[in-house]
Amino acid sequence: MKRIKNLISILSMLMLIMVALPSCGWGDGEKDDEFCKVSVTSSVGGTAFASETDVMSGWEVTLIASPNPGYVFVNWTVNGTEVSTENPYKTVVSANTQFRANFRTESGNGGDESVDVNKDIMEGEDFIITITPEGAGKVSTYIQKRNLTLISIPNDGYEFESYSINGEVVSKESIFAIDINGFTEIFVNFLKKEPIPPVSAEMEYVDLGLSVKWATCNLGATKPEESGNYYSWGETSVVDCITSHDYKWSEEAEASFTKYCTSEEYGKVDNKTTLDLEDDAAYVALGGNWRMPTKAEFNELLNTCKWTWTIVEGVFGYRVSSYSNGNSIFIPVVGVKTGYGTSGEGYISSYWSSTLSNKSDQAMRLLVINDPKEMRVVQYARWIGCPIRPVYADK
Repeated sequence: MKRIKNLISILSMLMLIMVALPSCGWGDGEKDDEFCKVSVTSSVGGTAFASETDVMSGWEVTLIASPNPGYVFVNWTVNGTEVSTENPYKTVVSANTQFRANFRTESGNGGDESVDVNKDIMEGEDFIITITPEGAGKVSTYIQKRNLTLISIPNDGYEFESYSINGEVVSKESIFAIDINGFTEIFVNFLKKEPIPPVSAEMEYVDLGLSVKWATCNLGATKPEESGNYYSWGETSVVDCITSHDYKWSEEAEASFTKYCTSEEYGKVDNKTTLDLEDDAAYVALGGNWRMPTKAEFNELLNTCKWTWTIVEGVFGYRVSSYSNGNSIFIPVVGVKTGYGTSGEGYISSYWSSTLSNKSDQAMRLLVINDPKEMRVVQYARWIGCPIRPVYADK
């Protein structure tokens, strides 16, 4: 009887321990459905994102808000309640949470008084705004009494040129304010940009004593501290302005992917989990034995080298040093790129691997942040623009 009582006591303790543990388990970056979901929205006047979207309960995430020109960040709220005015903002997540980044104009007016124009013609009570050429960009408008403020943002492959009224240029600044005293038609003019040619095939590498050799700088850069070009995952063209609507491997329907898909939930299944060389930006630009690193190669770099936070020519990043031969490379923290420009420089960045996530709408990337404890190889939305650090494989 005593033995039975002891057994019952032990089982009771085990049950208490299991209840106290978080409902999520550790992994190598591929997270399951038990992880807490983190989502970020924003008021008009800026954009925001989280370092992670699927995290283990009790895990810390970093939120970053990026105001548009003419706007400033105000605060973070959850369900309408302010939780922080810090930017970036680090917080521990223990449940599914949606954060909202709030912005206001520099003059003090809230961003929600604006309208985002994604169509080519917008009509107001006393004005018409026409974007030329069609599909070249978008305009945000902010109306206060009779004063109209416009902020223009070019789409991928375009640059802002001017505003014109009655055939005359009235401003070449992307932020333009005008008093509407009668019916007015405003043309927002963009120019088609010449595509940026890929980097030449001349690229040096460093032997860190690992399974592959690592390039001395990012794809498109000529110096280790330069950001180089930004690419959506699986795209080989250099882009300046990136949105989810422009992603090469998805149809207009949300989360409907036409290549690199392992589940019908996300689109047409082809079970490809590694980029074909024709979709590998490093291989297309450099040729030969150059390519993008795999998830496993990023983990090798992260776990078998010494990472030291430093600054090179005014750029923050990590000196990554080999324990076996002392050789090193510099990984600059140069942010990521979306339709609103580059965010996170000097604080957070992501580098694409060639490996698809177990969720087909995402791919694996090396998260580089100024807190070494937060660095790991995790998934990221495929359309976001990230730098690429090529590797050279002898085989």
